[in-house]
Amino acid sequence: RSWASAAWTAGALAGDAPSLARWGQELLGGHILKPESLRAMTRLHPGAFWQGYGLGLARDSIDGHTMWGHTGDGIGSHTELWHVPDDDVTIAVSWNDESLDSEAVFLPHLLRAVWASEQRR
Repeated sequence: RSWASAAWTAGALAGDAPSLARWGQELLGGHILKPESLRAMTRLHPGAFWQGYGLGLARDSIDGHTMWGHTGDGIGSHTELWHVPDDDVTIAVSWNDESLDSEAVFLPHLLRAVWASEQRR
């Protein structure tokens, strides 16, 4: 966790995955900010590596599902936090190899499992 305070802002995702997911769900699920503040935070513009960016938040998508979040890299580590607003689902993952590509390895599989379990209900 001390690394995040010394790193640039992309390294600032610090904490265990369950705590990050709970924080992301509260923040991006509309339980922390006033609605107008959350709208301003999620009004993203083209840019950076993602489909949109602004106010420290990125927009990306998997299988047509829009996600808001961010990634963070440290020496030998990678962390991601994503919220899927249409499904009100937040996911945080962290692993100890910054060279692994989350798009190919983790996120799609985890989110598809969530969506499959929702369809069974």
